[in-house]
Amino acid sequence: MLVVDTSALVDAVIPVKGKEHRNELARQAISSAESAGIPLAMPRLGGVVETISLVKRLTGKDEAVALIEEYLSSRVLQVSEDWIFEDAKDVARKIHPRAADAYFISTAKKFDAILISSDRDMVSRARKMGVKAFYILDEAELEDFLKEVSGGAV
Repeated sequence: MLVVDTSALVDAVIPVKGKEHRNELARQAISSAESAGIPLAMPRLGGVVETISLVKRLTGKDEAVALIEEYLSSRVLQVSEDWIFEDAKDVARKIHPRAADAYFISTAKKFDAILISSDRDMVSRARKMGVKAFYILDEAELEDFLKEVSGGAV
């Protein structure tokens, strides 16, 4: 399973002028996982709600929001915070990340999943909790992630 941080998903779906490379790297990471049949997951509040909010804020378009909602409901396991709340509190006590990050890290731990993010700090904190995490905006880390999802052959 792959836990996709909001930053990585938004980078993959919204190309920003002058930052097109972020879009390419994030799209490559997510599409590689999907092609390999790896299920995607994210916490509902910290991930799904945050993603919808960011897409609306960045695009201003209801059509973009409808598309991301469809993608999230059809392709991403939405993990209930009730199920990971105690784990998120434990993560908060141990490494004191942002609240949303605690939910992503807890989701990855709960599923023994890989975590990808465009947030270097989240990746660093996730690793402190024993989560296999990749900062996908670094090409060397992206290459390592691609090897991981393809079973070592890229």
